[in-house]
Amino acid sequence: TGKEQAITITGHSGLEENEIENMVKDAESHSEEDKKKREVIDAKNQADQLVYSLEKLLRENKDKIPEDDATRVQAEIENTKKAIESDNLEQIKQAVEALSQVSHKLTEMMYQQATQQQQAQQGPTQQEAAGNQTAEQASSEGPSEEEVIDAEVVDDDKNKK
Repeated sequence: TGKEQAITITGHSGLEENEIENMVKDAESHSEEDKKKREVIDAKNQADQLVYSLEKLLRENKDKIPEDDATRVQAEIENTKKAIESDNLEQIKQAVEALSQVSHKLTEMMYQQATQQQQAQQGPTQQEAAGNQTAEQASSEGPSEEEVIDAEVVDDDKNKK
């Protein structure tokens, strides 16, 4: 056909050696600033996760949580949301700590309620079971009126023929 195609690959990135060195120095000079930003972002993420999980807990367990406890938790959630918006690392950490303490108290209270409710449901059945066990023990200790006799059934009609 007489047509020819050619591709030339060059390894030149377009940056001079001194430009690369300047970029590295610039990155090193801002590394401390980047670390602080990362700490703030990590703290915000942690606070966001805690806020989300507690809001979900409140929504799903409205009927099990007393009104005053729910109000207290909701106030701490709002406080934490304000701290997240502030970008102040110390304020975020303090709000997360306060919210964590409130959430621990709330979950502990819910656990105690669940345990008490479970014991209340199991209580009568356990007492009945204990009463049945003592009755069974008393009947097995004394002589029983109905004794089981192992016997074999023989058909007399076959023997007579």
